[in-house]
Amino acid sequence: MFIGNTQRPVLPTSTIDHQKLLGSDADTVTNAGFNTFYVSYSPGNVSVIVNGTYLMADAYVAENGTNVQIATSTLTIAPTDQIEIIGYNLPISNILERTDVHIVGGKIAGIDVADFANVLDRLQALEDQVATLTGS
Repeated sequence: MFIGNTQRPVLPTSTIDHQKLLGSDADTVTNAGFNTFYVSYSPGNVSVIVNGTYLMADAYVAENGTNVQIATSTLTIAPTDQIEIIGYNLPISNILERTDVHIVGGKIAGIDVADFANVLDRLQALEDQVATLTGS
């Protein structure tokens, strides 16, 4: 796909792994003392949300690109707690830099531009929120 003034790959189905889980989905056996959730990401590119609250990066371990571990000593996870993990396989800036996008109308891959613009706005808001919470 070609977006903006430079060609770059955009593969939304393989670049973001967004998991909505329950506390009961945690693997508590493999890594004793941790609630382990499995998600694909590039290290340093993951967001963890528990019951609607973003966790600071020091509240979990996400180093290997395949799982996120929350220490039971850091946070007690109940079986009904809602866990949301968003794993990015590339930094957001490599997926899509909004300054490169100049959409004026029509459809992209069968998606109306207005709908696509709303998705971009939500991604930007999420990126801004993560940056605020992580201080980056």
